[in-house]
Amino acid sequence: MGGGVVKIVHPIHAAMPPNANTATRIGALRNQSCVFRLVNQSGKALGTNGAISTQIKYIKITITETTNMPAPTTLSDTICLYDILNIYKFILNLAVLPISNRKIYISKMNYLSVLKFIIEYEKLSVIMLQSLLKIFGIYKLYRWYLLSQIKNKPMPSHVAVILDGNRRWASNKDLPPWMGHKAGAEKVKMLLEKCLELNIKTLTLYAFSLENFNRSKEEVDKIMEIASEKLDEIIKSEKIHSNKVRVKLVGKKEILPEFLVKKFEEAEEVTKNYSNHYLNIAMAYGGRTEIVEAVKKIAEEVKSGKLEPEFVDEDEIEKRLYTSHLPNPYPDLIIRTSGEERLSNFLLWQSAYSELCFLDVYWPDFRDIDLYRAIRTYQKRNRRFGR
Repeated sequence: MGGGVVKIVHPIHAAMPPNANTATRIGALRNQSCVFRLVNQSGKALGTNGAISTQIKYIKITITETTNMPAPTTLSDTICLYDILNIYKFILNLAVLPISNRKIYISKMNYLSVLKFIIEYEKLSVIMLQSLLKIFGIYKLYRWYLLSQIKNKPMPSHVAVILDGNRRWASNKDLPPWMGHKAGAEKVKMLLEKCLELNIKTLTLYAFSLENFNRSKEEVDKIMEIASEKLDEIIKSEKIHSNKVRVKLVGKKEILPEFLVKKFEEAEEVTKNYSNHYLNIAMAYGGRTEIVEAVKKIAEEVKSGKLEPEFVDEDEIEKRLYTSHLPNPYPDLIIRTSGEERLSNFLLWQSAYSELCFLDVYWPDFRDIDLYRAIRTYQKRNRRFGR
């Protein structure tokens, strides 16, 4: 696009005579909601010149009569235009000048020349806006902005993530569920890399619950196959070994397929002497089952005389949980994607004082800036632990 102006062309405008005045055009647009076509300065539709993929060259917006930008809000998994303009003003000291024909122009940066609009919360608009932000380089700017806010503040030492939304992500793209799981598995690599860069010591991933075995055999088998492939990558990963990341299965391995158990055992064996970082993968996991199994072990020891009942306390239970190998088994921050706001039987004992952050983004669409924003939220909270 050569840094040129990107225009939003409304179908009503396209049908109007060239001499139609601005008032007529704005009047025709007022409070209407429809699909717009984006073109570059030469009038060529975006998506036909390689700038954007062909399936995302439209955006659905609503023109409003307001003279001010809408109140600052954030879409479920992107940045609203208001935030973008404020970031430019704050970091680059750019002036945002309202133009009489209700266009917005950012001086010194001929990147945006668009009608004032409110982006509707719909799939199409989110995908389109994300593509535009990448083209304009605004994501890089926003990433730097977020990192500058969090890097000099206390980081969580243990982050746990509930990887949710793979199937809905696939469904929205008319793909089979396993492709959502495949895309989600690929995203784990990015998350681990960013946590290592931030020197987060422990990362725990909720990948597959005991309840997930109730899904179709085809889907479960595919998930196990994908997990095995990713464990192969982990075993050979230079980042795992150079950063001395200890890998551990968290869950009931006896009900997992034998081929997958062997992969976990291999990953655990080759990383067993590492202690700089910890990667815990929760598969065939259930928080209640974890507690029940710990209590059963204690009951057996009491019955055999190895442990006196009066010495049973929280520490004795924690020693028998799946997370007993960790220097800090309690997640400082638990992130759940997909918009659901519950723990779903995840780390019930360990999460007593965890900070919770729920994000409206399906796991395969999770980005580094989503991690940074979650950490920023965590850093703003006052953790009192009941005091």
